[in-house]
Amino acid sequence: MLKPNEVTGLHLELTSKCSLNCLHCARTDQHTFKKLKDLPSKNLDPKILDNLLKELSNVKILHYCGNYGDFTSYNKIFEIAEISKKHKIELLRMYTHGSSRNPAYWKKLAKEIKGFGEIIFSIDGLEDTNKIYRVNSNFEKIIENAENFIKEGGNAVWEMLVFEHNEHQVEQVKNLSKKLGFKEFRIKKPNRFHLLHTKVVKQTNNQKFQEVIKKSKTINCRYKQYKWLYLSFEGELFPCCWMGGYKYKTNQQSNEFYHFYKNNEGDNLSLYKNTAKEILKGKFFNQLQNSWLDKSDYTNTILLNNYKKIIKNNELHINKNYLQYVGELQPLNVCSNKCKNVNTIEDKYVTTI
Repeated sequence: MLKPNEVTGLHLELTSKCSLNCLHCARTDQHTFKKLKDLPSKNLDPKILDNLLKELSNVKILHYCGNYGDFTSYNKIFEIAEISKKHKIELLRMYTHGSSRNPAYWKKLAKEIKGFGEIIFSIDGLEDTNKIYRVNSNFEKIIENAENFIKEGGNAVWEMLVFEHNEHQVEQVKNLSKKLGFKEFRIKKPNRFHLLHTKVVKQTNNQKFQEVIKKSKTINCRYKQYKWLYLSFEGELFPCCWMGGYKYKTNQQSNEFYHFYKNNEGDNLSLYKNTAKEILKGKFFNQLQNSWLDKSDYTNTILLNNYKKIIKNNELHINKNYLQYVGELQPLNVCSNKCKNVNTIEDKYVTTI
């Protein structure tokens, strides 16, 4: 994998907390559509990031997106901004639903990260449609917060997930983003419809907004190409964000990544216990790379049986074509799903229009 001096970017999550209940979010139980019961409520200690950046001295990009939480639910964001400046971070990129905090907070944030930071506001439509997927969001407050951030000199990007219920609004949303002063408007293809279907949100019929699943025989790790690592809200260092997300994403008994995590000293990934150098040299990272050459279908058998059981019990509708697809994944579903047929580090799910 990577050595500490080779890492140039860090994807991280500051907290597991969020005020929204988005339908396909990793923090949402797809049986109950409530918060995952196994997901702990924790915040990252800023000292962990400070120490990690001392060790990973060539990191120039911090990417705050994560899996479960929103940075506006984290109370030490201004301390994080100071740490970023201390370590001469060149790009600080943070994602948010934008519904939380007051105008004073957003004005202060704009000042603190001016010159090297940008905020990506995830807003999926207009007042009548954004709330359909982004449950508990407040469109009026989002716009107020974004306006205050922009007026204070902050760089803002509007990123929109396109569904059947909002695809007719893409041009309207784009025009509104320009009017408000967003520097960029992007559309993003929801990438979980190959697995999940709900009655509330449906995939658009417009092919240019749909994710296309491609198959390949080899794994080409995206994060290894990026020269990035992922830091979780628990202070664990993972090879990528998808692994950090799979730890709590599904029932642990049938979670193939969780089995891999437990069987390969996953407990030693914590920066509260170990240095980055020790973690990168440890069993987990070594076994992960070895697993890409493993022909065993053990993990996918677990996954397939779990999905079939769910369908049989009518607990969740899963695209049945995905069952055949999963059966062809080797050896870890998370690696096969995200990093097969990847020849470039470009994100194919996001398009600037």
